[in-house]
Amino acid sequence: MARLRFHSAWLAVGALAILGAWLYFDLKQPVREPGENPTIAELLGIKAREVTGIEVVRGKERLILRRSGAAWRITAPTELRADAETVRTALTGLLDPTTDYILEHPDRDRKQYGLASPSRSIKLITQSRSVVLYLGSADPSKASVYARTDAGTSIFLIGASAVNGLAEKSADDLRDRTILALTAADIEEIRLVRGSGALTLQRKRSGWRLTEPVAATADEFTAGDLCSALATLKAERFVAPDSPRAGLGLDRPLVSVELRAKGGASYGLRIGRAAPGGASYYAVRADNSDVVEIPRTIVDDLTRPIGDFRSKRLIDASTDAVTEIAARTSEAQWAVRKAGEDWEFRLPDRKARADSLAVDNLLMDITSPADRWLADHPSDAERRRYGLKPPTATILLTLKSGAVERLEIGSKTPDGSRYVRGSDNNDAVYAISSATADRMLKAPDKAR
Repeated sequence: MARLRFHSAWLAVGALAILGAWLYFDLKQPVREPGENPTIAELLGIKAREVTGIEVVRGKERLILRRSGAAWRITAPTELRADAETVRTALTGLLDPTTDYILEHPDRDRKQYGLASPSRSIKLITQSRSVVLYLGSADPSKASVYARTDAGTSIFLIGASAVNGLAEKSADDLRDRTILALTAADIEEIRLVRGSGALTLQRKRSGWRLTEPVAATADEFTAGDLCSALATLKAERFVAPDSPRAGLGLDRPLVSVELRAKGGASYGLRIGRAAPGGASYYAVRADNSDVVEIPRTIVDDLTRPIGDFRSKRLIDASTDAVTEIAARTSEAQWAVRKAGEDWEFRLPDRKARADSLAVDNLLMDITSPADRWLADHPSDAERRRYGLKPPTATILLTLKSGAVERLEIGSKTPDGSRYVRGSDNNDAVYAISSATADRMLKAPDKAR
């Protein structure tokens, strides 16, 4: 008896396992409401992820694509690397929608639906089978087209936009538009040769630096954004291979881009004149391959003035590291010192408590970037002209380490800003707004 109970228990476990497996695979199937039409994938018996080959026929034209792993290639009418995401989107756009209408016995009606001798077809190939989708005429609304397969007898409607994602695309529409095949993290050096001279940015452990035409700390955001823009740059369109290149400005480029990547790999791009309309520019890679049009935005980034690439930080110090602030002008001077969690005046009202929020706001102004770069290594005569020899005002920050950072504020620029120099900007002159300068020089309020 015990043996029979043991045997029955195993039978129950097996039955539950089979039921569980059936439920698992059944629940993975798409759920369709009663009366809902099947998807195109269900009609064809092919899922987008299974497709390894596509053959599109339009009259005498033929477009063939093949997949290897995750990569797609165009093999006809010419050998090209395809944009995998564009192909995946076109496939899912074709197969995922439901059909609009199904005719069950349409054999005698093929001619009226443009399917007796269709001029367009899409062949989808998997590892085990293939299906040809023949495309006929548009329905009266022009929103869908009639279609049938090479195996089935039904005629059904597919949305025209779903079909056109493959049926009306050329090799250029589906080809990979990547200009420079690398990631932003791979780029270690960017050299731009422009009419105004060469500019070089190098990635160091401490961050980006300008090494040409001047050695200086680079603006991290500008350098990083340029890296990302170059790594993700896509061609907007391809110039026909048989089109003459003369007159495109590529022999005397507006800007030449030279990139050095990790491992020593190099990449290059020459950018010529603007295309008609001015929204794009002609460009060609260093290997002198296809001429493409690239968006104007990247050209604007590459032709920025050198000041945009420079770090505008006047003092490179954390506000938490500051233990004392002292300001001196021709008219007055004041100083505050950290006292525990508070700030107290050292000058002019010794030991009086300063408003902590006012001091924090002051430090934010002092350590914020300048508005723009103006000049490098000014001569003594230029510094006098800028009001920086001697400076109109001086601010000193003492840090926990004992180091002292210095900020010099000069006279007004022609546009009403103020000339300024900081101890961490390689003897360069920048401009800040007069309002910011005034806030820096005003002694913080006393604590209430």
